[in-house]
Parts: sequence; structure tokens; C-alpha cells
Amino acid sequence: MDGVKNPTMSVETATDRGNDLSVAVGTPKTFTTATLRHSERQGKVVKKAGTISGTGLNHGFVVFVPVPHLNLFSVSLCLHRKCLYDSGMSILNGKVGLIFGVANDRSYATFIAESVIKLGGRCAFTHLPGEKNERRTRKAVESLGITDAWMVPCDAGKDEDLDAVFAAYAKAHSRLDFVVHSIAFADREWLVPGKFNETPRASYLSAIDISAYTLAAMAKRAAPLMRDSGGGSILAMSYYGSEKVVPGYNVMGVAKAALECTARYLAAELGQANIRVNTISGGPLRTLASSAVGGIDTMLEHTPTRAPLRRNIEGKEVGGTAAWLISDLSSGVTGENIYVDCGVNIIGV
Repeated sequence: MDGVKNPTMSVETATDRGNDLSVAVGTPKTFTTATLRHSERQGKVVKKAGTISGTGLNHGFVVFVPVPHLNLFSVSLCLHRKCLYDSGMSILNGKVGLIFGVANDRSYATFIAESVIKLGGRCAFTHLPGEKNERRTRKAVESLGITDAWMVPCDAGKDEDLDAVFAAYAKAHSRLDFVVHSIAFADREWLVPGKFNETPRASYLSAIDISAYTLAAMAKRAAPLMRDSGGGSILAMSYYGSEKVVPGYNVMGVAKAALECTARYLAAELGQANIRVNTISGGPLRTLASSAVGGIDTMLEHTPTRAPLRRNIEGKEVGGTAAWLISDLSSGVTGENIYVDCGVNIIGV
């Protein structure tokens, strides 16, 4: 019996048993067996894929076609075009969470939201206070096809704002499965090669406050909601400048080091509640935030000459990794810093 593969679904087995045909159809994780009568399989649509549990399909069909001269039948799964991505890939079905950091359509947070949505999850959002910031964030979210997004203002440097965000979220949603921390701040005056040693105390502390402490502050407020949901995933965005000196990254590198360490301590404490905490060390990407870093152009030019993949990272690659960390496929992963940088972090010189 032939199983004709589909990019996202496959016929796993097809066995001719006299007058009946037993067919197992599904994804690598979920499949169901359907037994079809001989009279039903003469090249006709014989079973709607919507009846196959766990696939997330609404418009698919299993079709059986006779193979000439043989008492066998070729099997294929036919899908409507719009189902090709969702089918067998709905690893975030039923999950809903909160994303901090969508500033525009080039933000890492936007790429993360895009991946989550495509894989079946739902996202709520925050934006910086002010009409202009709300308009910019809403435009980015609408570019993902969401026209009625749940969205509230938040200055993460204020405890009262974080309290209000999580209280409002809890009233509007029945569960919290994930939180994405994709925010950072440092005074751009000190993000210039050669000026780290001149960084004032206030600028140093504000960078750590917004870029690192806020992860702990969010986790504190998210943990009770995640416990009620049976666990969850918290993730934050970092960069290689937390480990090695990157000219111009300066105090932001110190803040990212604090962020990664914060994630590890949170992972250790929250793991017993099935709450996982990880960071993603993404390669340089030209975003609104990165434009403040004096050495960003050099980073983008230098990476393709050193990275094993000989190119810069794409936002969707970080988005895909984030979706994996949010999903149950990464259920045993916590306290980790995952590099998504085309491999540049493994190169010594």
C-alpha cells in the first residue's frame, strides 16, 4: 500500500484487509485509525479529516485511489490550501499568553507573536504609554491579521503598571500559558564604542532595572496565574553581548547578563510549579531598539563573515524557537539560554 506524503500530514499505514481498508492517518504526534468499507474507496472522498482528532484540520479529506492490476489502493490526504500550515502544526492550540515588547513590525516580539498565532496560540499585548506608541503597536499586531487584539498600556519600570496589566489580563482570560519578555532600555548616549567606562550610575541602574529586573517582576505576577493553569513558559530575549565584549553594546551587555542570570534563578524556584523560564540569545536584527546601539551596523556587517551559516539571522527564526519554548515540545527545557544566531557564538576568532 502506498502512503503519499503531504508536507504537514501523512498516511502512516494503509492495510488491505479483505473488504475493508484500515488506514492510520496523522501527524508524528497524533493519528487515528479509520476502517473503510470496500465500496467506499473507489477514488472517492471517504473520510473528512475534520473527524481526525488532534490534527486541527477543518477542510481535509482522505482519498483512496485503485492501483490498476493490483488488489491495492493508493492513499493520499488532500488539504485545502489554507490548511497546509495549520494541519499537524497546531502545537500551541489552546495556549494563550502575554507578550511585552511589540514596538513595530520588525520587533522580535512581533515575529514571536506571528509564530505563536500561526501555530494555534492566542496572544495578548502591551504597549508603551501614549497614543503614538499604542498606534505603532496596534499597526504591527494588525499586520499579523489580528484586528481585535487585547492590548493595554504598560511602563514596565512602574510596579503599579505591571500590577494593572496582570490584573486586567486575569479578568479577560481564563488562563495564562506564557509570557514573553522582549523589552530593554539603556540610555543611547552610553551605547557608543569606548564609552562604557564613563557610564553614570543612574544610566547603569536604569538599564538593569528595565532590561533585567522586569523579568523577575513579571514572573512574580505571572506565577499565580500559571499555577492555576497547570504551569507555563516564560521567556526573554538576550544577546551574545551578555557573555563577550561587543563594542558599543556596553551597559546593555551587563543588563543582558543580569537578565540571563535572573532567568536561571527564576527557573530554579518556579520549576516545582511546572513553570519554565528560558532566554533566547538572538543574533543582531535591525529593530527600533537595536538602532540605539552605536555598533549595530558593524555587528550586522561582521556576522555573515564569521557565522557558520554565513548570514544574519531572520526574525522568523527567533519566532519559531520561541514558539517551541512555549509549546509542550520543550517541556523538559528550563533555565537555558538558547542561541539563535546562525552559529556565531561557537566561533572563537
